[in-house]
Amino acid sequence: MTAASHEQIVTPSEARSELSQVLASPDFAASRQLSSFLKFIVEETLAGRSDHLKERTVALGALGRSVDFDPRMDCVVRVMAGKLRRSLDRFYAFYAMQGAPHAVSIEVPKGTYRPMFRRREAIARVDGHAGRLDTALSAVAAVRPIVAVTPLKLFTGDPRERLFADLLVDDVVVRLGRLGMIEVIDCLATQSPCRRSEDLRKAALRLHANFVFGGTVCRVSARVRLTVRLIDGQSGVLVWGDQYDRKTGYGPIRQQDHVADRISTGIGDFFARN
Repeated sequence: MTAASHEQIVTPSEARSELSQVLASPDFAASRQLSSFLKFIVEETLAGRSDHLKERTVALGALGRSVDFDPRMDCVVRVMAGKLRRSLDRFYAFYAMQGAPHAVSIEVPKGTYRPMFRRREAIARVDGHAGRLDTALSAVAAVRPIVAVTPLKLFTGDPRERLFADLLVDDVVVRLGRLGMIEVIDCLATQSPCRRSEDLRKAALRLHANFVFGGTVCRVSARVRLTVRLIDGQSGVLVWGDQYDRKTGYGPIRQQDHVADRISTGIGDFFARN
């Protein structure tokens, strides 16, 4: 059975009725952005404009971004799409656990912003779909991953580099906190026992963090090189990393903002995909 056939057996009035029930649920009622995102993509699809549901379209139409929105620098749409999928899973899993599953469901498959409207009895007949309820049920108990942000290791004695490193970590903490899909431990602000020389995995284990962010700052000729990484706290596996070169004495604040935005976008993309 194709995606198109699932959508054809749900009428627009049924889809809007289901949308109203979803929007009244706790996850959506508590988040204006989440509700706006879902309402926008549903109404656009019912109006026959699903082909235009791209990242930029959603950012401008649902999330209030300005016309200069750049998805390379702002991952809000991808982050909110991941949060939307998890919230929909929790919504339908809750009613399934109560023995009162909805007759119609709204789904947003990964890799697209186009919603699908399905009848629950039709879903049950799809091959390989039996494990979906178990996946959704597990999402009810899921918690947001914890990311510990540690001080950067310095391989330079210049106090300007130390100031740059600490201010950058502050900026990264703030930006990661805005994602809404992770819990952030700010080691500098909370005076947690994180040391610049400490192994990242050890820091993650001691702080009970799922992931730990850290990196190094060193001088290479007339440039300052920043290397950052996100480590899985259990396995020690590198799950994301990046490297930046910054000219000394040139536009430090502007460059710092650019680097912090790039870091938060990269980490946001990682969690949106997982």
